[in-house]
Amino acid sequence: MWKRLQDGNTLNTLSVLALKVFGVFFLFGITFFLTNNFDAYLVGQYDFTRSLLLIVGGLAVLGMNQSIIYYGGYLKAKNELSSLRKVYFKMLGIILIFSCLIGLIYSFLPIKVIGLISEDDEKRQLLLKVTFSLGFFAVMMLNFDTLRSLGYIKTSEVFKNVIRYIPFALGAFYIYMINLEAYLVEVFLLNFVLLAFISSLYVIYLLQKIKSDSASYLIPTKSIIKRSYPMAIGFIAYILLQSTDVLILSKLKGFEITAYYAVAVKIATGLSLVLLAVNTVIAPQIAQLFEEKEIERINQIISKSTRLIFLLTFPIVLILVLFGNSILDLFGENYNLSYWSLNILLIGQVVNAFFGPVGTYMNMTGKQQIQQLILILAVVINIVLNFVLIPIYSMEGAAIATATTTILWNVAASRYVHQKDHVKTYLN
Repeated sequence: MWKRLQDGNTLNTLSVLALKVFGVFFLFGITFFLTNNFDAYLVGQYDFTRSLLLIVGGLAVLGMNQSIIYYGGYLKAKNELSSLRKVYFKMLGIILIFSCLIGLIYSFLPIKVIGLISEDDEKRQLLLKVTFSLGFFAVMMLNFDTLRSLGYIKTSEVFKNVIRYIPFALGAFYIYMINLEAYLVEVFLLNFVLLAFISSLYVIYLLQKIKSDSASYLIPTKSIIKRSYPMAIGFIAYILLQSTDVLILSKLKGFEITAYYAVAVKIATGLSLVLLAVNTVIAPQIAQLFEEKEIERINQIISKSTRLIFLLTFPIVLILVLFGNSILDLFGENYNLSYWSLNILLIGQVVNAFFGPVGTYMNMTGKQQIQQLILILAVVINIVLNFVLIPIYSMEGAAIATATTTILWNVAASRYVHQKDHVKTYLN
């Protein structure tokens, strides 16, 4: 029975990975189109906006997208999955209220205060646009992970990796054809408005199909917030680790250099698809098994998952090291300037693969506050390193800062998990 479960996990992981890989190729196809047909300055604005939205959007979703996966496994263990409907609507209300609050606060900030955030008028305009896109982005993120919590893992991946990019791809092509390339950021942000509505309708439809028990399990709003907000802080810290280099590089070196470096970042982080695919499959299982106190089964799942992650990641790293220059040339003139940055970032991805799904384990087993502290410390180190190294080494400095902090937080988190629960998330 257990062997069949393991085989099922592997097959599900490979299916999810295939969808994620398809999504990456789709995204890179869009990136090829942008870098070869749009000015590097506009592409840099797009990458700056994308990084900023990931950070601020992570704040707006308040960790609800992660905690709903936990509640899915938790309620399944209690045979009360129908209660997830109420949890979802509570989360949806909290997210929308908080997103509106962020927009109102930013709208009423004095010009002098906004000037402290950024002295660049263009960046302030981009920040304003991102602020008013937050609610839609946050709802979309919640919906994608609600599908996971309901067991529709492949459907969630289709939304994340296919449907998510189609409106943006069509919009970018349209503005290129009518010579309105300057509206690239607006097309990117409007994409999330459409996705929020489509995914909400589908999730609500699926939730209504669940048979409701007369005595449903009640989870108070206070409990939802208490469990979610540390995940939000941890998620934001994790996104900061992936995005701070791009934001600081754009501030210190400009949008053009940022565009070159951002391509290397996208290629390197593409390797994390393997880790994400595994996390997608095993996260609900870990939450359920931990609730059932099945630590040995969790150890077996994680051990096999980490081996699979490393086995699939390492050969791709070798290919990228050997053929990185040729791959970067495909993106257009001067994009191969980020070749050494790519190699440095790949070191961080190898370490990520070696330590396996440590972050997911901590989130699904009530250790999100410890993970939050580890990631916050890593972000502080990352920011300091970026400001020190970028003026000296430019793109390579940003890559060194990111790779270094990736190694530090993985080592710290894995050591804590092993000492606390005797669970080995690293390759063994």
